[in-house]
Amino acid sequence: MARSPPVAVSAAAAYKPKEAVNPKGDLPSIFKYIDEHVEEYVSTLSDAVAIPSVSSEAGRRPQCLEMISFYRSKMDKLKIQNELRQLGKHVSGGVELELPPVILGRYGSDPKKPTICAYGH
Repeated sequence: MARSPPVAVSAAAAYKPKEAVNPKGDLPSIFKYIDEHVEEYVSTLSDAVAIPSVSSEAGRRPQCLEMISFYRSKMDKLKIQNELRQLGKHVSGGVELELPPVILGRYGSDPKKPTICAYGH
């Protein structure tokens, strides 16, 4: 992929409009949709924060991979192309460890659309 912006947004993971939203940015419609689906968003966020994925703690690497899988499943559900990219290694507590991979995602292919980078820590 020439331009693969990272995408991982918990609230957006539940955004599934049943009707088209005005492409010019009809914010009242978007806010109304969000308000109508707040329980879904809270549930998704609750599921995400229940995963203790602390990348700076070597013992939590399995949970970091679980969080990556969680986000990828949300991205797949939204039909966001995604792939993992390895970041290499680092030393933590005198032990060399693989860094958790990052997810690169692409939603559509219009080069005129903005790039979004979301980082969850």
